[in-house]
Amino acid sequence: MIIVAAVIVFWLQFRDRQALQAENTSLQQKISQLTAESTDFSNRLAAATDSGKLSDDQQNELLRLRGEIASLRQKNNQLATVQQRQSVVPHTALSAQTPGQLTPQDQFELTRVHTVNGLKQIELAAKIYAGEHNEQYPTNFEQLKNELGGKTDFDGIPLTDFEFVNTGAANDSTPDVVNFRTGQPLPNPQGGWVMIYGLGDGSVQTVYGDTSDSQRFTDFERQHSPPPQ
Repeated sequence: MIIVAAVIVFWLQFRDRQALQAENTSLQQKISQLTAESTDFSNRLAAATDSGKLSDDQQNELLRLRGEIASLRQKNNQLATVQQRQSVVPHTALSAQTPGQLTPQDQFELTRVHTVNGLKQIELAAKIYAGEHNEQYPTNFEQLKNELGGKTDFDGIPLTDFEFVNTGAANDSTPDVVNFRTGQPLPNPQGGWVMIYGLGDGSVQTVYGDTSDSQRFTDFERQHSPPPQ
C-alpha cells in the first residue's frame, strides 16, 4: 500500500509539473506574439505619423498591447517560480502533502500576482474609457463593462474583490493618487497582511502591514490621496 501511494503521489506531481510547463510554453508563445504585434504597431505608427503625435485610439491600442505583454510576463515568471519550487520538494516530504496541492505561500503568491494583473487590466480599461469620454474617468465597474470585454474574473479573482477609491479625483493628472484597491487585506502565510493598490498612472503597488487594519495601509492611502481642493 505504501508503494502504491508513493507511486500515485509521484505521478500526480509529475502531472502537475507537466501542466505548468504547458502553461509556461503557451504564455511564452503569447508573449512573443504580442511583442511582435506591439513592435509592428509602433513601426506602422511611426511611419504613418509625420507629426510624431499619436491619436488617442493609437495610444490606447499601443498601451493595451504593452500592458498585456507585461501582465503575461509577470504571470509567466510567477508560474516558473512555483514550478521550480515543486521540482525541488524532497520525495520524503511529498507523502505529507496533499497530492498536487501548492504550499500556502505559493498559493498566496499566485493570488497576489493574479490580483496585481487584475488591477492592471482594470487600470488600463479605465484609461481607455477616459479616452472615449472626454477624459472623464469611470465611477463604477458597470461603466467599464465594454472596456473589460465583459470580463468579471481575473484568474480566479472576481471583479467584486476590487473597489474604487477617490472616485472622480484620480486620473492621468494625479498619477500618484490611489484609484483602485483590493476590498479586503490578504492574509500572508508568513505573517501580516497585504493590500494592493492601483494608482492613477496605471501602476500597482503591494503594501504589507502587521494587521488587517494596519496603520501602514492608512498612511499609504493618506499619502496617495488627491490634493485638497
